[in-house]
Amino acid sequence: MPLKDKAARKTYHKKYHAKWYEENKEKRLKQISDYDKTQPKEWRKAISRKCNLKLRYNLTPQEYETKLASQDYKCALCGKDANDNIRRGKVEPLCVDHCHTTKKLRDLLCFHCNSFLGHAKDNPKVLSKAAQYLIDYQQK
Repeated sequence: MPLKDKAARKTYHKKYHAKWYEENKEKRLKQISDYDKTQPKEWRKAISRKCNLKLRYNLTPQEYETKLASQDYKCALCGKDANDNIRRGKVEPLCVDHCHTTKKLRDLLCFHCNSFLGHAKDNPKVLSKAAQYLIDYQQK
């Protein structure tokens, strides 16, 4: 096994695991199925959320809750209650808004406000132009 060269090691492991999976596919799928039956979906969703917060934003669930409480459990932009953040028929936690260039965290936003800022590419000129556009058409 090539240990010195990182790229060769990665290629070796990829081939090894692909071969192992092909040889043990049914066994592995049964393991996954058995595990899924023993773990409640809420538990898996909570673990997934915890890992996502940590990996993407370096934020613990406690820090998220503290930020949410400081915002009075409302979206920082539109003021909608966190329990009204419904997406695909389910209540979703508020999104962690952040600057994509500096990676600095901002506030917690509902899905719609977060998408709105994302589609505007966080450009204040576009957002102010959109606001002016709405004002102009509201007066007509």
